[in-house]
Amino acid sequence: MIYYIYNLEFPQNRDEILVGGYKVQKLPNYNDHRKKLMWLTNVSDMDGEVHRNTGINEPTAIVHGIGLKSKYFKGKTLLEDICLLLTIFTGRNVFALDQNTYFRQLPILADPRLHHYGGVLHCSLRYQEEAYNEETLEAITEAERNNDNLLWNVREIGFETEINKILRLIYSKRWRKKYKGGYFILLMRQALKRMDLEPTFQLCWTIWEHIYAVLNPKGLTQDKLEKVAGKDKISYLLKEYFNINLRSESHRELTRINKARNSLVHFGRITNNTNYKEIDLFIRMTEFLVAKTLKLNPSNVFNTNEKMYDFLRLRVQSN
Repeated sequence: MIYYIYNLEFPQNRDEILVGGYKVQKLPNYNDHRKKLMWLTNVSDMDGEVHRNTGINEPTAIVHGIGLKSKYFKGKTLLEDICLLLTIFTGRNVFALDQNTYFRQLPILADPRLHHYGGVLHCSLRYQEEAYNEETLEAITEAERNNDNLLWNVREIGFETEINKILRLIYSKRWRKKYKGGYFILLMRQALKRMDLEPTFQLCWTIWEHIYAVLNPKGLTQDKLEKVAGKDKISYLLKEYFNINLRSESHRELTRINKARNSLVHFGRITNNTNYKEIDLFIRMTEFLVAKTLKLNPSNVFNTNEKMYDFLRLRVQSN
């Protein structure tokens, strides 16, 4: 069975990527398809030019059927899990349609918009490149680069490498036991979608509480788990994953944002003493947390680390 992959952008100078042992290939006239996606700015690169536009769902790649069962979607295959990771780490809603569905040209309800969040996760993937022979497309050595008669270029291989590492990790028995299947990955996919700040904040708060619950460091019953204050769950995870020792001022700030979350859930708006920059920061902190669960080194591209220490009334620790 052939599947068409929608909304996938390929790394620099890559016509195909190997993910989970399966070859995902660019469609012919890839840039003609790519330019139909949503773009917020004009872009010119090796694949051609694209211009900013609202965008639609558009197939950009093709892959042959994948038989292994999904760990996250009942009745689905490994391909769904691959698309899940591609969605989280590319900032676009990546999904697959089998060839029968594709040729029926049914209406597609998936959101085609670029994600607003996810930049921390995307930038946490380690960048790698390799030189290759432009005629044979084979990788070449550093010495071969110095051959004046050889036409060569570089291609990005880090994205493919890192996605495969993460896929192996979330399929490992040890990781799945620790995180009880890793359902928070699905929650993260929901949280990254373009929407108002408030529902994103609620989903991110849920991710922190969910991770605390599956770790259940004190071995509490379900009833007792539900009675643990949200700020205390977050305090534990900040210590466990960020190695942060909180002060009394830090706990006051967590109590304040905890009240903002409760006010939003029960009364539909955040408290007056919490601003939207702090909500934005909490969402970025959630990306940090998820990156750490996936054994990534979280990118500080948005100065999240400094802002987090300021929010918690702490000094940034020097390396």
